[in-house]
Amino acid sequence: MALDDEEPPTFIWPDVPRICFGPGEPRHLNANLDWVLGTVEVGNRAYSLGYLRAAEALYVHSTECGRLSPDYIIFPLAFLWRHYVELALKEIIVLGRELQGEAFTKLPTHHRLLALWEAAKPYIIVHGSLDSPELANVESNINELERIDPYATGFRYLLDRSQKARGLTEHPSDVNLGVLQEAMVALGAFFEGVNSCQSAALDHMRSADSFER
Repeated sequence: MALDDEEPPTFIWPDVPRICFGPGEPRHLNANLDWVLGTVEVGNRAYSLGYLRAAEALYVHSTECGRLSPDYIIFPLAFLWRHYVELALKEIIVLGRELQGEAFTKLPTHHRLLALWEAAKPYIIVHGSLDSPELANVESNINELERIDPYATGFRYLLDRSQKARGLTEHPSDVNLGVLQEAMVALGAFFEGVNSCQSAALDHMRSADSFER
C-alpha cells in the first residue's frame, strides 16, 4: 500500500477543563477581579505590581529549577520587566497629576518608555534631587530598554510589524539574566519608592480635604 493511502494516525486527546476563568479551590488562589478593577488607582497598582512580582518569580523559578535555558527565558523575563516599567511610569503620572491638582486626562496609550519617563519625571523629582546619580542611572536603564525594544514588541515577537525585520534592535550579543535581574530589581525598588511617597502624600492630602469638609 502506498504511503499516501495510509490512514493518518489518531490520538486520544488529553482532557481539558471546560472553564478557564472562575472561582475554585483552594480559595486563597482566587483573584478578586471585582475589587481589583473597582477603581483606577487600585487597578493600576495591581497591574504594575503583578508584572513586577511575576518577573521576580520567573527569575527565581528558572534559575533554581534549571529546566529553562537563558536562551529561552530571556524573552518572557525581559518582557515582564519592560511592561512593569511602562505601567509604573504611567502609574506615577496618574498619581502625580492628582497631587498637583491637575485635571485627569487620558493616559498615553503608546509604549515609548522615554516619552513616559519625560512625562513622569516632573512628578518624580518632587520627592528627590534632580541631580542624584540614582536618577541618572534610572534614565540610563530606560534608555537601554527603549533602544533594544522601542515598541514593546521585540521581546514578544521575533519579527516587527513589517514582518521583514527582527523586533529587537541594537541588542547585545549576550545578556546575563543575573545582571538583568539585578538592574531591574533596583529599578523596581526606585519606582516602588516613588509610589510610596506619592501614596503617602495623597493620603495626607485626602485626609486634609476630608477634615476641611
